[in-house]
Amino acid sequence: APNSYRLILNESVCYRGDVFLARRISWKSQTGPKDINHGVKKVESPGDKFPEIPMKHVIDPIFKKLEEYVTRYADELLPRQGAMDLLDNFKREQPACVEGVLDSDTAARLSLVHRVLRNLLSEGISIRNLGVILEVTADFAEHLSGPDEIAEQVREALRVQVTSKYKKQDKIHVMVLDADLENSLINRITTGGKIEDHFKATLEIRFFNNLVEAIERIIGPGLPPVLICSPLLRKQLRDFIV
Repeated sequence: APNSYRLILNESVCYRGDVFLARRISWKSQTGPKDINHGVKKVESPGDKFPEIPMKHVIDPIFKKLEEYVTRYADELLPRQGAMDLLDNFKREQPACVEGVLDSDTAARLSLVHRVLRNLLSEGISIRNLGVILEVTADFAEHLSGPDEIAEQVREALRVQVTSKYKKQDKIHVMVLDADLENSLINRITTGGKIEDHFKATLEIRFFNNLVEAIERIIGPGLPPVLICSPLLRKQLRDFIV
């Protein structure tokens, strides 16, 4: 249709949009329950003529929706060649930084950097501070087993950036795990187990009930929910909760 547009990701249509001169935006999503469907609202003028709608009113909602989807799928929008292009461009400014992370097996290191970048993007963390990301990756590439562990170290290095969006009046309101539970979960992970192995059905229900109550107390005054835990635990706990 002449008034339609689509966002295509990996040869699949993520969503469709329609723009009409006499209407607002109609979004027809195809990606499941996470998407917000907006209805169609006709804008009428006296005499049932087409109203004069500034182009900004048409373009802005499109860009906002595109920004939402690009942010959501940022990790999938970064192919390995895209990561290589980032490094090539960054090498012009800081060659030592790039050479430090690609100093051995270039193909393997590029794969590692790519996976670390996608890991960060999947959690909504900007990768603009590429110098820090590459330096930390280079420092820990020989000592840690995989991109998840290295990404945790990168998060630590980017802690000011990561936490800034949760600040309200220079304070961050947080939730914390019970110390005994946290230690027990860490012991489970460090011995090769998984968090879900620790929970029995009744304990899992109780944990989520307590978590929901804590989140409701946090978001009640309009604060973002933040759960503090050990870096050893954070990734698995996030995956388990989400």
